[in-house]
Amino acid sequence: MVEALSRPPELRVPLQLKAGREVEVSFEHGPNARGHQAGFAAMRLGITPRVEDEILLDEAVKAAAEADVAVVVVGSPDGTESEGYDRETMVLPGRQDELVRRVAAANPSTVVVVNSGMPVLMPWAAEVAAIIQVWFPGQAFGDALADVLVGAGEPGGRRRRQATEPRGVSSDSRTPHRAGIKSRRGSDHMTDQPATIATPTTARMIIGGASVDAADGQTFEVTNPATGGVIATAPMGGREDVNRAVAAARKAFEDPKGWSSWSASKRGRTLAKLSSLVKANLEELARLESRNGGKPISGARGETLGVSLVFEYYAGAANKVFGQTIPVSKPGLDITLREPI
Repeated sequence: MVEALSRPPELRVPLQLKAGREVEVSFEHGPNARGHQAGFAAMRLGITPRVEDEILLDEAVKAAAEADVAVVVVGSPDGTESEGYDRETMVLPGRQDELVRRVAAANPSTVVVVNSGMPVLMPWAAEVAAIIQVWFPGQAFGDALADVLVGAGEPGGRRRRQATEPRGVSSDSRTPHRAGIKSRRGSDHMTDQPATIATPTTARMIIGGASVDAADGQTFEVTNPATGGVIATAPMGGREDVNRAVAAARKAFEDPKGWSSWSASKRGRTLAKLSSLVKANLEELARLESRNGGKPISGARGETLGVSLVFEYYAGAANKVFGQTIPVSKPGLDITLREPI
């Protein structure tokens, strides 16, 4: 139903129109009460001029060649993404990849802005000067993008140094939190500040239950967006690491004694144990999240608690999920059986 509402069937008909000449448009629709999408009877009529793709591409290339910097915005057109259905491919729709490549060939200083709700393939990544993945940014997208492009805004959400170290405040007394001062309750006195870390840690990947480094030994630095400081060194997983992870996941999925073979009560107990572990390590996990996201420690604590509550909820629901018999047109019978993956 979600897909029917957010991405309804569309019929396009080319028309040859002349300026000043009126055209009568009529629409007839007979809903099929027993057919596909029964009960829906809505119509939206739109008219858009048809412009050949090649003409638009040529205009873009010409404009890019005459500019100091070219900005190309690509992404997911309306109706191609939703929480109600999956995308069939990660390729950008239409000729957007060709647009990027042709513009980049005309102007080496090309910035690509990817406006999509999910990751997309970028076969031209090595051919452009910069890529900004903005996801679905909202109504202030235009102003925010302009600030990022001219350097007035930081896309990583980092706060400027003068905001964290006001003039007239020494480095030892910036805030009680950053100076390591504790309240009488033993928690951070300034709970609206991000958690800090004195020495960066070395992280590893977990593949198949084992703690491992990247196959080729490459690493990268993880920074705190609020301060720009390095908080950890992590493995930079490559193709071989992805293949190892997929193989481990496949092995776990096909294990005859794995998760899907467990009783509902055993799955519930496992989720309950995971919930308890998160609660028991709440402060450590919250500090990790605060440093990784550059967010206030108080907010990170709330989010970490929320994680434990989610596991707790589904632990209780594990043995309460049943199949359903759904009414359909006679003489059909629709039975839904829910099984663990």
